[in-house]
Amino acid sequence: MRQLKEEGHYTVFVDLFRLSEKNMFSKALMDGCLENRTRISNTLEHIKQNFLHSSKLSLKLKGLELSLAHTAKNVSDDQLFDDALDLPEQLAKADKKKLIVVFDEFQEIERVAGEHSLKRIRAHIQLHSHVNYLFMGSHTSMMKTIFSNQNQAFYRFAIFLPVPPIPLVSMAEYIHKKFTEQGVPITAEAIQMMLGITGGHPQDTTLVCSEVYRAFVESGENTLGLEHILLGRDRAFAFLSQGFNEVIESLDSTAKTLLLRIARGAALYSKDNHPNTVKRMVDQLVDHGLVEKIDRGKYEFVEPMFKEYLLL
Repeated sequence: MRQLKEEGHYTVFVDLFRLSEKNMFSKALMDGCLENRTRISNTLEHIKQNFLHSSKLSLKLKGLELSLAHTAKNVSDDQLFDDALDLPEQLAKADKKKLIVVFDEFQEIERVAGEHSLKRIRAHIQLHSHVNYLFMGSHTSMMKTIFSNQNQAFYRFAIFLPVPPIPLVSMAEYIHKKFTEQGVPITAEAIQMMLGITGGHPQDTTLVCSEVYRAFVESGENTLGLEHILLGRDRAFAFLSQGFNEVIESLDSTAKTLLLRIARGAALYSKDNHPNTVKRMVDQLVDHGLVEKIDRGKYEFVEPMFKEYLLL
């Protein structure tokens, strides 16, 4: 993204992992677009606080002020969603720029924006000629369903580019670099402990590291220790718990039982359930991106912290 900016392109990055509703998605997309002009990360909030009267900001928003004035009012979530999806193309055309929009953890889109959001997104962006879109996700099976299932709105809408997992060694080096840049000394043991908690899951690793850092700063101590890591872990679980609970509640009793068996390393098949039922339920867990097959009859969690949450 930095290189694209240096080459003179506009860029937008929207992380769906941290969003929970359609309104948040719309504002994140719009703010990301407008930041290319205003250099302000929360332009919509500035508009809401009547900063639009500032001549400097008004000039930077020239050509987009009409639609922005509309979105600053109490419009419906659906209207704001449509406005947000139209904005990338409007901005790119107005400024004669190529714009690149990156949606991270895109498999979360229907959780965030609603059941029919994929259809509405495609209806808008398939007409865009000045914008390139990159859809990223850590749940491979769910991403494949979105783009490879002929019943999905995004069927064959994009080229599928598998990305290999980040090696734990590289992730450890990155964590060490980030903590060091903030002036926080961190040991290899502490890094391995954090990676042990997250299993190397990219989003969860970022979350845990952020919470560990916050716990360390709040403590006022000079050395990052076990207590900071444990507090960071607990805070990360607290943040993730709502999403985990929603997933659990969406499953029927058989699927929940199978999920617990996988978490405990127990046998999947038992006399209580017909083998065909077990297979169908396990396939659903795979399709939902919760587990992945590693060997015949063996599965592991895509998100290790979800496994640990079930075992709490």
